[in-house]
Amino acid sequence: LDSIYTYNGHHWEPYTWAYKDIRKMEFCNDKLWTVSEFQLNQMQEDGKRLLHLNTYGFDYLRAQDALADENGVLWIADQLYGLMKTTDFENFAQIRPNGPWDRSSFDLAVAGNDLWVAGGGYDGAWNNVWIISGVSASINGTWKSFNPMTLDELKPVRDVVRLVVDPHNSSHVYAAS
Repeated sequence: LDSIYTYNGHHWEPYTWAYKDIRKMEFCNDKLWTVSEFQLNQMQEDGKRLLHLNTYGFDYLRAQDALADENGVLWIADQLYGLMKTTDFENFAQIRPNGPWDRSSFDLAVAGNDLWVAGGGYDGAWNNVWIISGVSASINGTWKSFNPMTLDELKPVRDVVRLVVDPHNSSHVYAAS
């Protein structure tokens, strides 16, 4: 188990803690926030847990960082979902700027004035690496994402590595996984 210690001015004392994989600690609005594997916790000085979050309601948290602002908004940097926010700790909104699904890009294709990005990959032995980025496309200047998170029919699709545009119809694009 990871450990947290607190210094009382004279010596270090163990802080009550029973969770592993502490990734981040931060004081926000006079409360200690800890980011751990699949969870966020808000703690009091005495170690009592005030708030525990481990799910968005549709999937588990994979938080890398979190910050509570002065307006009571909790911002979460999630490994899978990007930037998430909540004001009530029960309803979460995903913040997605106009751009590709994520930073993964393995292949590009141009179809007319549109750019298509395959976000998959494979390892050195041509094995799956299980990237769910799917395909992102800038269509008429607006980005759209096609992956297991946005379309149910793509739930089993991983590692899209090639894109080909139909030379007779630029709105017809093939994606290979």
